[in-house]
Amino acid sequence: MDESEYRRFLDTLKLLGVKHEINWGPTKEKWQKVILDAGYNITALACVVVSVEKIDFLFCTGKADWRKGSEEGFGPGGVFLLSRDSRTGKVQNRVRYNRMSNELFKEVGVRALRAQYSF
Repeated sequence: MDESEYRRFLDTLKLLGVKHEINWGPTKEKWQKVILDAGYNITALACVVVSVEKIDFLFCTGKADWRKGSEEGFGPGGVFLLSRDSRTGKVQNRVRYNRMSNELFKEVGVRALRAQYSF
């Protein structure tokens, strides 16, 4: 995950001096339903959570798009999947936006990931 979204996120937090906590093994009980509801076909054990105050940012440690019957995942490793407010439980899925105009595209979650990385 050298130049992954995960690595860039951590580097940005460190550069800005933002306190954060890394949870390498998010518990299945806390995250598995959230991950499946977002459309990802992976286990919570394949993820890492970075907590900044009351917001948890979930990243996949491997390839995030595992399709049923596939022996390996698709796409880049270390991508951002979603965030969750730890106080309210509200989930914000990954979105895709136009970097030139900052307008949001209609894809969210796994569809946004697939569209951005074309797999």
